[in-house]
Amino acid sequence: MAWKYIIKVKPYWDELNGNSYHSGAIFDVATQKQVGVLPFAYGDENMALQNAYEVVAGQLAEKTDMFDIRRMCFTTLLTDSGEQDCRDYGKDWE
Repeated sequence: MAWKYIIKVKPYWDELNGNSYHSGAIFDVATQKQVGVLPFAYGDENMALQNAYEVVAGQLAEKTDMFDIRRMCFTTLLTDSGEQDCRDYGKDWE
């Protein structure tokens, strides 16, 4: 099965309070365009991926099992480079 979506997740770890945050973007491989954004939110990478899979599910014409959605997505975890960078990454790119 070929990848249909690329999910890029940017994590942020707040060392002072011990909380994790994330933001991200979802791209359609066929059109090479952004189809979704994950705004800056509380939660680790697993929560970010769950949110991204739900965005992808909304892009599909028919209801699809989450396992199948995961199989059609290539995921990339980007480097934690600070809170502001994470906040900025979660803004709509268009």
